[in-house]
Amino acid sequence: MSAREIKAECSVEKWLPILVMRSEKEPGPVVPVFDSRDIARKFAKRNLPSNWLCGTVVLRRRDAEWMDNHGWHAKKLDYPRKLTDVVKFDIEILEYEPEYEMTMQL
Repeated sequence: MSAREIKAECSVEKWLPILVMRSEKEPGPVVPVFDSRDIARKFAKRNLPSNWLCGTVVLRRRDAEWMDNHGWHAKKLDYPRKLTDVVKFDIEILEYEPEYEMTMQL
């Protein structure tokens, strides 16, 4: 699928693929969060396979609360360093409310 097709499908069906990190230190999925798209983009370049399609989304407070309620943990990263303590990167699906328009940039 192209980036445009993925964005259209996510928008119509109200879901998002969210990058999570899994490690032996954390019991559930860990979602990396960043202050800016630039830091997120640099993090992806340093840590993810080059053939992965990457994008950013703006999460609201209630999205973070939903993640907390479902055993996900947010980890704010201020610098896009290369991570060495991650067992693997994976994708989880976040479904969002129909009246909310998710801001996504691929």
